[in-house]
Amino acid sequence: MDPEILRKKCEEDLSACEAIAKLNIGEGQEAQTIKAIQEYLEKMKNATVNVAVTGTSGAGKSTFINAIRGLSDDDEGAAVTGEVETTTVPCEYKNPKNENITIWDLPGTGTPKFQASGYLKKVNANRYDFFIIMASNRFTENDLNLAKAIHEEMKKKFYFVRSKIDQALESAKRRKNYNEEEKLCEIRKDCLSKLSGIKKEFEAVYLISSYHLDKFDFAKLQEDIGKCLGKERSYAFLNALPNSSASAIDQKKKAMQDNIWRVAAACIAMSYIPGASFGYEKSRLLSTFIEYQQHYGLDPGSLARVAELIKKPVSDLKSGLYSPLSKTITADVVEEVMNRHCSSGDRLTMNIFRCIPFLFASALAQASNQIIYDCLNDVLESGAEDANKVMNKIIEAEKAKI
Repeated sequence: MDPEILRKKCEEDLSACEAIAKLNIGEGQEAQTIKAIQEYLEKMKNATVNVAVTGTSGAGKSTFINAIRGLSDDDEGAAVTGEVETTTVPCEYKNPKNENITIWDLPGTGTPKFQASGYLKKVNANRYDFFIIMASNRFTENDLNLAKAIHEEMKKKFYFVRSKIDQALESAKRRKNYNEEEKLCEIRKDCLSKLSGIKKEFEAVYLISSYHLDKFDFAKLQEDIGKCLGKERSYAFLNALPNSSASAIDQKKKAMQDNIWRVAAACIAMSYIPGASFGYEKSRLLSTFIEYQQHYGLDPGSLARVAELIKKPVSDLKSGLYSPLSKTITADVVEEVMNRHCSSGDRLTMNIFRCIPFLFASALAQASNQIIYDCLNDVLESGAEDANKVMNKIIEAEKAKI
């Protein structure tokens, strides 16, 4: 991506702040460009999302909330679960990976204390970005009325989730001529028939097991939510979710790849500043590598938690991992990646050129952009492979318990 294409990309990206949208790289606005892009990258990191999880009593809301936060029901900080309604007031649960992502466990609808009438006011519905309405059997009139109120009164998005789908399938196996796909289709059609009063664009239902997020419709739910949140909040939300499936990991990878150009833009702008050294690219790569590592769940803390979960040493868990993101991220690791894409001689030449940027700025910008893109894309691809390996080890450990 050359500087001119990058400039046009900035102008076309409507979600970027106004300063980035009006970039004129090479026309004396480089310092402002760097500041604006850095502010935007920070904005993405600090984007807030408030998710409301509601539905009928006993639908498995608390277990679902724990699952999407990457926690078991008995982990410290997990939402309280139970066969009867355990939530009497809206309870907030921060995502362990990103405290700006808050999941709200709302009291079940239809209970004596929380009838459908006036429900949204009682739970302070204005503070939520979207709603997930859950049912473990059939959607009730309360669910439909709640959905209509959310859409018509609040003008907000909601998603219907049919939970405990693993239990429904296990029960169906007792019948003759059991066929999983046919049963799933039957459940989906039954749910949709109850939603006929909702406008067509909302006639969707996600079949989910909170104990098996790698199966059924969780990946689709995750993807659809991401599409509706906007770039900044979608980036934060998707990367805070657990690596529940290959599709989920791929969604994270694509979200991060879509933002490589912003990191490159700051480095390109730096190319036009007299005396700027190659160290800026290295420092920017270092901070971005650490961010990617955390999103993929390959940081030391995340790997330690997985090792404890599957009852194996971290060394066994890391066996077979090869991405730089699976290591402790240091300047030496960044240097190793950069060496694969830019020789020391090339960097020396670029640093010399930076002493007289008015002659070589265009060449420097293109070279800097290519290095940043190659390095980041390299670690994102290899990091995704390692994240899948770790996820598969978790799945294998779970299967071994059965």
